[in-house]
Amino acid sequence: RYMYVGAPVANDVRFGYNLGDEARRKLLSFWNIYTFFETYARIDKPNFEGYTPDKNAMSITDKWLVIRTNEFIRKATAQMDDYKAYNVIKDFEIFVDDISNWYIRTNRRRFWKTGDESDKMIAYWTLFQALNACVKVMAPVTPFMTESIWQNLIRRVMPSVELSVHLSDWPTEIEGFENDGIIEQTAFAREIIATAMRVRNEHQIKVRQPLSKLFVAASEEEFLKIKIYEKNILDELNIKEMVQVTDSGVLEDNYLQVNFRAAGAVLKGDVNKMKQALENATAEEMAEYTSKAKAGEAVLVKGFENAYDPSIFTVMSKTKEGIVSAECQNKTVVALDTVLTEELVKEGTVRDTVRQCQLIRKEAGYEVEQRVVMAISGGSDYVMAALQESKDHMMNELLADDIIFGGEIEADLTKTCEVGDSEVTISVKKA
Repeated sequence: RYMYVGAPVANDVRFGYNLGDEARRKLLSFWNIYTFFETYARIDKPNFEGYTPDKNAMSITDKWLVIRTNEFIRKATAQMDDYKAYNVIKDFEIFVDDISNWYIRTNRRRFWKTGDESDKMIAYWTLFQALNACVKVMAPVTPFMTESIWQNLIRRVMPSVELSVHLSDWPTEIEGFENDGIIEQTAFAREIIATAMRVRNEHQIKVRQPLSKLFVAASEEEFLKIKIYEKNILDELNIKEMVQVTDSGVLEDNYLQVNFRAAGAVLKGDVNKMKQALENATAEEMAEYTSKAKAGEAVLVKGFENAYDPSIFTVMSKTKEGIVSAECQNKTVVALDTVLTEELVKEGTVRDTVRQCQLIRKEAGYEVEQRVVMAISGGSDYVMAALQESKDHMMNELLADDIIFGGEIEADLTKTCEVGDSEVTISVKKA
């Protein structure tokens, strides 16, 4: 049914195993949003009857999702009125991707952290509005899936709604939210993240390894557009600081090469000697040579008695050592500082271990709110020292009452995994 509605009426409807698997995958993405919400709502039991969020307390991503929800409802209404249901399916798939790969990714911690209940309620309400719109719009297309979500979630958090999604009204836009540039700003921020992620992957730098700086070569106006998303960008990329550079040239080092065509008549038999002298120049010497060449001044190279006209040289550029960069689709240059300090390496080790512990928690079949006790042993002295330094942080991340280093427990599950350059054994049991 989903495949049928998604096919333009002017075209043949094609069916097959691969097409069926693709449709299943897309619907699974939608179902996973429901599962995520339901998992935490089962614990916190939010109720939206009579609830109106404080707009001033909403984050930029909250406002973005509400505006995107309104946009989705508006487009779906227009397409249905025009009998183009296949376009609704396309918009639905894009919207689900936006919810899953942006809103939930950047706000996941708000659903399980304790302390700020009002902020958590805003996050629940925002995600609920998007999920509710999807359920109502897709009810004619996927009647059983949407009815299941309606009965098991929508009616639980909004008890006064209709008995069935198929008895409910078509969704309407949420009042008080207008696009004041947030959609475009978000798209720019996501492009920055996607480009930086691509750079990480190309240079095999794991996301769990923190880096010190993200450089963005952009004008003041462009940089301000993404500045409001700075925390989201840094959290997604696991980077400490975002720095604006107005000229991508500051991320490069200039150096001189011999222009053989022009230098032959001037240097004669010393052309190769000059080439070797430039290759052996220190960074300070090369900076001086390039500065004079770019200024049009004669260049005196170490090992030569005479200064030579800059026309016999070519000024070249290369990315600075420790810097890797790439260009976004809108031509903005993004660069990462890949130099790792000891503190960054330690933090990467801790993040890697926390990730492995979370996977073991999940494999053990624990509920997300289950408190645990963990034991970690077998790693190198460096790894174990780094983990012990961050014990409090790890306990908070893992909902652990205690983490025993170098010891053993009567575990529900024990696994050995690789962390850094060593293997560690991780055990877990219920607290």
